[in-house]
Amino acid sequence: SFKTHEVNFYEGVGLCLGQVFHWIASLRKLLRVAQSALGWVHRRCPQVLRAEVYITEPALSEEEKDGFALRLMLTTTSDSPGSTQAAGERLQKKDNLLKEYLFRCVELSEPVSGSAYGRHHLAFPVRDHTGCAVAVVDLCMPPTHSLPPQQAREVTRVLKLLTAAYHWVSQVPEPRERKEGEEGSVPVPSSTAGGGDDAA
Repeated sequence: SFKTHEVNFYEGVGLCLGQVFHWIASLRKLLRVAQSALGWVHRRCPQVLRAEVYITEPALSEEEKDGFALRLMLTTTSDSPGSTQAAGERLQKKDNLLKEYLFRCVELSEPVSGSAYGRHHLAFPVRDHTGCAVAVVDLCMPPTHSLPPQQAREVTRVLKLLTAAYHWVSQVPEPRERKEGEEGSVPVPSSTAGGGDDAA
């Protein structure tokens, strides 16, 4: 049998790996839902020329003083709303001042508008259960265009549904509580312990 600290160690490793796999699966599901949502936005809102989805990532070093960075995960365009491109570009605030509105959207966890490269942008946060932004949806439009009130309400509703979908796919199952008598030992299957011969 294993000692208690050995069991705790392996359980901790398994828990960490499970959390990583769960995060990756949740991200994939979120991007699939986002692709469908952005396809709907392009079909209903011809003013939206391009849409991008960024996810937030923790800082990799002390030089990233903002505490997070953004990684581009998904790009759709009005010409081909059903297709996507994943660039994987990592953005830091200090190197992307023209896209400062994206970082403000994360920091405030609220929709933010801005201008960059001669285009008008609307950034919407995708929030987790605590209200923190885990992703940002960036809608790009011509500088002289804006969404009519009805379309703006519809887009807001669809992106709120995207947040709700993230809440659903990111739910973590409750860990199984260890029953009395399990601590400090790992049961051995009878087929291994007894060579496969069970008592009659």
